[in-house]
Amino acid sequence: MHIRLTVRSPGAGPGGGAQGAGRRPGGRRRAVRAGEPAPAARRRRTGCVAHLSVRQFERRFVDATGLPPGRWITHQRIRAGAALLESADHPIEVVASRVGPTVAGFRRHFREATGVSPSTYRRQFRPAG
Repeated sequence: MHIRLTVRSPGAGPGGGAQGAGRRPGGRRRAVRAGEPAPAARRRRTGCVAHLSVRQFERRFVDATGLPPGRWITHQRIRAGAALLESADHPIEVVASRVGPTVAGFRRHFREATGVSPSTYRRQFRPAG
């Protein structure tokens, strides 16, 4: 699961200024994977776009989802990873690269959330066939 985060500077038009929103110098877009810690400046800009302080944004996010933003994203990764483990023959490394920033991080979070490793989960919950 990849999320593309495009944050425009306040007052920037559709192009987001000279280099465009979400672009680094040299014209490369930045893809932000779900759950990667955002630099403080990006979190502040996200709050500005929502017309909220970072703290107020986090409070409203928890009210709406029941989880802080980082934990919610981790939960969504685990759900997506579990679905891939049940339905596809991809190696664990491929599943982890599709849903998380690192293989080690995916394995650790998956084990913490489910109580079993991704490979054990696959053996237990994948339909026989």
